[in-house]
Amino acid sequence: MTELWKLLSCPILALLETRFKKRPGPYHATRKMSLTPSQAELGNAIVAGSVTFFAVYITLYPFVFSYFREKTEPERTRRGIAYWQFFGVIIIVSILLFITVITATLALWYDSADILQGATLGFVLTLLVGTYNVVKEVASTRKAVQPYAIQNLYQQTYDKEFEKAMQKRFRANMTIEQVTAAMEESRAEAAKKAEKAVAESGLGRKKESDD
Repeated sequence: MTELWKLLSCPILALLETRFKKRPGPYHATRKMSLTPSQAELGNAIVAGSVTFFAVYITLYPFVFSYFREKTEPERTRRGIAYWQFFGVIIIVSILLFITVITATLALWYDSADILQGATLGFVLTLLVGTYNVVKEVASTRKAVQPYAIQNLYQQTYDKEFEKAMQKRFRANMTIEQVTAAMEESRAEAAKKAEKAVAESGLGRKKESDD
């Protein structure tokens, strides 16, 4: 009886196995690429880097806005569009960073190298846009500080050279007229050297080219 059951059941089991066997569909035909250990570390780094970059941007915002409010009304009018664009890029970068964090988290959760590629591309793009926005604003601020830098360099050089010139000209038992003449000559010499120092630093030429 047992032998008869085995003989009859084998074709039936073979038919059932063939009938209900899982056939590869479009999803199974393309095998998902899993993350390697280095890719997993990259995903974690993208999440941490995005959060850090977002924190820096949020911290930067109030400083830039306070700097804008401290400007005079004519200066606000002249530079208003630049600050409006700057804050607009902050909004865009914040949204892109949020999307990047979500994408990288999904890549780690589903162990998908394909999703990680999208997160990596988004992070690099956001980093480029955000860095350009910050560098552009810093360059603009540096340009505003330039006249003060010129004056500071001029004054430092003038004071140093005036002292040297006076030490070179000062003699014992000089009359008031001689001291006055020595001071005038020292001032002229110090001013000439101070102007030369500013010109050689490149600050003066840059200012003239901007004007």
